[in-house]
Amino acid sequence: MRPLLRRTVHSRKAAALAIFSLMLLSACCEDVLGKKARGNWQGEAEQINLNGIKTKYSVTVAITDAEHIVVDYPSLKCDTWLERLPSSDGYAEYREHVDSNEGGNCAEGGLVSFVLSESDNSKLSYRWKYHVNDNDLIYATATLNRVPPAEAQDLDYFRNQANDKK
Repeated sequence: MRPLLRRTVHSRKAAALAIFSLMLLSACCEDVLGKKARGNWQGEAEQINLNGIKTKYSVTVAITDAEHIVVDYPSLKCDTWLERLPSSDGYAEYREHVDSNEGGNCAEGGLVSFVLSESDNSKLSYRWKYHVNDNDLIYATATLNRVPPAEAQDLDYFRNQANDKK
């Protein structure tokens, strides 16, 4: 085999491997979040601040698919969109980007993850963490409830925003 032909064969194999890897990554995260998680979710998060004081605030999440998720924090007067990060071991994690911050209470770059209850598809576990520096971490958790479709009409604009992000 001539050197040029050998490189072409290796390049094709590398391209095929890269495409296959991207397909696996996409399938992985969709499976982790699952089509059953699509829709609107609401609940109350409890955040543990650096000083140990707990703060509670409302959370609304609109999931269109594994790559289009927006989060609204009505009581904090801010909303965000999520960027899916590369994942492994079937675990999906997202970087949070602030879209509007009227209340000045949202931090850019937090990490968010979700887990859909296996026994009850009407509960979604929400986890948020923010590294203030190498040693300090702020985190919040919530159990979100699925919003029935009739009540979700007011939240449809979040789903539309999710499709416009990225």
